[in-house]
Amino acid sequence: PIDTKAGIGTVTRAMAEDIPVIASNAKLADPKIPYVGNDDVEGGRLQAQAMVEQLKGKGNVAIIQGPIGQSAQIDRERGEMEVLNKHPQIKIIEMKTANWSRAEALALTEDWLNAHPNGGISGIIAQNDDMALGALQAVKSRGLTPTEVPVTSIDGMPDAIQAAKRN
Repeated sequence: PIDTKAGIGTVTRAMAEDIPVIASNAKLADPKIPYVGNDDVEGGRLQAQAMVEQLKGKGNVAIIQGPIGQSAQIDRERGEMEVLNKHPQIKIIEMKTANWSRAEALALTEDWLNAHPNGGISGIIAQNDDMALGALQAVKSRGLTPTEVPVTSIDGMPDAIQAAKRN
């Protein structure tokens, strides 16, 4: 389920019937339900730290979120904020969901680049690779390079790895 609370009732009933349940890829908001997957808080920290390093600790950042309420969105944002809050010269000027969608991230980034022209956005943190690829496409279509507007991401999708190697 997208919402971390949405599956709790069903899973609780299954567990009451001695049906083993293990959440994978998305956590549920009940600590009794075992989870196997990434440490998304650490992932958020890593991508935010990479952005801090790219911007040398100052600039305006936009964050493209995953679906609001989904465990990866919540935890990645927690990690991002931990790092960004330690760098007061980095300002978050935009934050909105693109629902893990490359097309939505492309349109969102185009809007943000129009709203903040002439270097108003120093960098973009995307909470997954597909959204990062959409943001990168918007940056390039504006005639900017990833050096001028770096985009950080997480997940390690093959398309994103190839894009990182090319840029």
